[in-house]
Amino acid sequence: MNGALLPATWTDQNTYSIAVPLTAVRNELVLTGVDRAGIAVPGAAKNLVVTYNGAITPGMTNAPPFPKVRVVINEFMAGNLSTLADPADKKFDDWFELFNAGTNAVDLTSYRLTDNLTNSTQFVIPPGYVIPPGGFLLVWADGDTQQNVATNQDLHTNFKLSLTGEQIGLFAPDGALVDGFTFGAQVNDVSQGRYPDGEAGPLVTFTAPTPRGPNIVNGGNVPPVLAAIPDQTVAEQALLSFKAAATDADAGQQLSYSLGADAPAGASIDTATGAFLWTPGEEQGPGVSTFSIRATDNGTPPRSASQRVKVTVTEANRAPQLAAIPDATAAEGSRLTLTFVATDPDVPANKLAFSLDAGAPAGAEVDPATGLFMWTPDETQGGKVFPIVVRVTDDGTPSASTTRTFNIAVDEVNNPPVVAQLGPQEVDEGQMITVQVHATDPEGGPLLYSLGGNPPAGIAIDPVTGVIRWTPTEAQGPGAYPLIVRATEKGGGALQGQMTFAITVREVDQPPGLAPIADVVVEEGSVVVLDAVATDADIPLQQLSYSLVAPAPAGAGIDPASGRFTWATPDDNGATTNRLTVHVTDG
Repeated sequence: MNGALLPATWTDQNTYSIAVPLTAVRNELVLTGVDRAGIAVPGAAKNLVVTYNGAITPGMTNAPPFPKVRVVINEFMAGNLSTLADPADKKFDDWFELFNAGTNAVDLTSYRLTDNLTNSTQFVIPPGYVIPPGGFLLVWADGDTQQNVATNQDLHTNFKLSLTGEQIGLFAPDGALVDGFTFGAQVNDVSQGRYPDGEAGPLVTFTAPTPRGPNIVNGGNVPPVLAAIPDQTVAEQALLSFKAAATDADAGQQLSYSLGADAPAGASIDTATGAFLWTPGEEQGPGVSTFSIRATDNGTPPRSASQRVKVTVTEANRAPQLAAIPDATAAEGSRLTLTFVATDPDVPANKLAFSLDAGAPAGAEVDPATGLFMWTPDETQGGKVFPIVVRVTDDGTPSASTTRTFNIAVDEVNNPPVVAQLGPQEVDEGQMITVQVHATDPEGGPLLYSLGGNPPAGIAIDPVTGVIRWTPTEAQGPGAYPLIVRATEKGGGALQGQMTFAITVREVDQPPGLAPIADVVVEEGSVVVLDAVATDADIPLQQLSYSLVAPAPAGAGIDPASGRFTWATPDDNGATTNRLTVHVTDG
């Protein structure tokens, strides 16, 4: 074609038809503005159908093409009489091989296979078929798709290959042709395909078929053979090491080892010895990494063999990290608070719990969730240093913990005396009350007692024993008297403690006093007037009431309020003696 422009038409949105002269000398087509199609020109074809890797979008933004992959139809056999039996049913069916010549694994879900390049949807590949870089997938063209199961390493299509010749094609999910060609008449138990693997060019006949493996030609460079590498298991943060070993049938060649692009971060392999080293990081476990290890010779052309390696990274619970805790100082009777800080290096982080080991001072505690430490040292703990062991524990499996030790020095503090509380007290007027006050000094020193505020008259406290004595007077009842009792350090210290309680003085009623009334002698028929005089000792003064105690002479009476006695004696009542009794009552 030599760069000539050929008449062409779009037969649908994705298919571009070009008339190809039989004298074409190249096996590739180049479309202006389109990447090299890389399609072999059939020897007897007059027309070639080229599928554009994209969608036609007139009047709209161009749609991005489906991601390009380097998966090729690497080898096929249309007359399999005795070469390879299908492991699913032990039959010798037609087969072809897909090879991933790229550096990334390719998931073939929704890709299409066909034996007619004009039918891009003949067989849709189900999920579960992924070709690693440098890997092979064997496809049985046996028309028996029921043999496709998730655990089957091979794929089964709904079509068969013709021994007289036909086509094989691989299409992307969007209908773009990934690889395809037309083959002629075939010979039983002889395969054809690409050489070297995945390279464009005319189909090569292989006298030694190699399904699921690199293609080999007589006299050509033989690919190396990579020994099987078993599945590996390693814990996070632990070193995984093993050695890949390959051999090459070609004499004098050197092998070079490499890792696929999907190898985990941090993994390395010695190019000369095949020694593999990897220490998975915390973020890489738990999990499974599957990647390729490749051995490549230095022949012409260079050949390689690869193998998928599966490494399971197990979770390794790492101990939490507890930040340094500086020594602290506390005072007797004062609350000390500290916050411990811890982190967990595991991903995801475990739940942490704080605790104090045995030997912590009495009263010290820590919140298990927040790490808040609280302690109020008492008087007995002053002047001492207490080592405290803090522990933080995770909930991993198995659990792990970390400890830190720090010291708390408790300063001796002169604390004020403590006066025991007294309840309310009661006493009658004129009666003595005795109350014992109890106080203690935290340091054990002697105390002096005193009354504060404005105590009532007559009350006193013994400064040494703390005994209160008081006989309330008539004037002090009824009433309630709050008292402030103080205990002061005797040794010259200024500290003192105090307590408040009340004494209630109950009112006691006292009988009134009646002054003596002198006897009188009167004549009959005269009026006798006398005044009874009474007094009351109660405060406040009470209302007095006067009366005569029966029997009293007829006509005799006394004013109940004033106490004035009045009696008009009868005219004929002489020479009699009359004894009268006056009674006075308070209120």
